[in-house]
Amino acid sequence: LVAAVGGVGVIFLGVTAYIGKIASSKIIEQNKIKLMESLEGLKSELLRESSKEIEALRYEFQILNSQFSTEHSVLFGKRIEILDFIFSGLIEINYQASEALHFLSAPRDPSGIRTQSQKIYDDIQWLWKYLSKNSIYLESELCKTIDSVLYKASDSITTYLCMQGNYDDHELHTISDERDRAWESVKENLHPAIKEIEDIFRN
Repeated sequence: LVAAVGGVGVIFLGVTAYIGKIASSKIIEQNKIKLMESLEGLKSELLRESSKEIEALRYEFQILNSQFSTEHSVLFGKRIEILDFIFSGLIEINYQASEALHFLSAPRDPSGIRTQSQKIYDDIQWLWKYLSKNSIYLESELCKTIDSVLYKASDSITTYLCMQGNYDDHELHTISDERDRAWESVKENLHPAIKEIEDIFRN
């Protein structure tokens, strides 16, 4: 009897162990499924959040790009406007200088000599002031070139004007050498500056 009971106990324990093993496997499998579902849910949530952040960054970039394009367009337009004005000013000064200083076209009457010389000087000073006020929009090297040109042209015209002040009207014809030097200085310096601005426009 004891042996029979002992045998039943062994069988019971074996069955219990087997059932426990199956139950444990099912629990582990269920937990594994739940964990995978949780991971998939977390992955989906992270993807949604990432997509939202990427979309927000893309939108912000589009706004910044639009602002940059607008600002660049405005600055480019301003720069072209300034270059056009300076180019026109240099052309006008060159024309005025040729009329007032070239020996073939220079005025012979004292009033014409003084008036036209003063006009060139005033135009140079005005353009110089304009360049100073707007130099922030241009490359520093270009500003230096134009500034140097205007300085040299102004210097030669100033010398010519000062000499006119030392002579009476009937003596002005005696300083034609200084007039010729002023013309050579203007021509030598203005033409390269005009050419440089032309190249900027064409490129």
